[in-house]
Amino acid sequence: MRATTFLISLTLDGDSRTEPLYACAYVASIVSQPEVAAVGGKRVERARASVVERLLTGLRQGDARVEEEAFRRGEVADTWRHLSLHLAVGAVITADPHTIFEPPVRRALTGLLDLQETGPLHTHRGEFRTSAEGFVTSYATTQALEAMVTARPGFACYWWALRDLDAPTAGIVGLNEAVVASVVGVAVAGSDITVATLVAAALVLTAVGLEVRSG
Repeated sequence: MRATTFLISLTLDGDSRTEPLYACAYVASIVSQPEVAAVGGKRVERARASVVERLLTGLRQGDARVEEEAFRRGEVADTWRHLSLHLAVGAVITADPHTIFEPPVRRALTGLLDLQETGPLHTHRGEFRTSAEGFVTSYATTQALEAMVTARPGFACYWWALRDLDAPTAGIVGLNEAVVASVVGVAVAGSDITVATLVAAALVLTAVGLEVRSG
């Protein structure tokens, strides 16, 4: 618990070591653990709220990039690169599931999906890059998949698809994002779906069809 208490104190004190987006993501992942929340009390809640706000601000301002952390190993200076976009998306949703409806989180999810290699003839098809100009790596793929699992495939794929819709149609679909995301989730992840969800989805899609037809 000493290490956890130390992280919480750094966060609440506004220490510069917790300012980078990757650091906030790591702290968010820790303070979101049920075991930590159960014994940390209000300080943990305050720390979680603080890092969530910082993550949302960073995603909103486009700070989610490959960040560098300098360190030393004996006499050798070295640099570690953190994938802030990959880390921040999963961490902020874990810390506060309601943030999945926040516009910066939605944009971050679709931006993360854009880093996946999808070309049918691409050697690394299905894997993720570290950034738009970066390389395909195993750790970029692992962190991206962890973020997608946290967000649920239905939500991620649904918002990615919205980019190709006009504003009125996207607005109608957006009236019931959870329903459409559930339907997409069935196709992508094989999750269960209820009759009520299917009926609601049909109503939403009918509204989309009417809007497209009238337009």
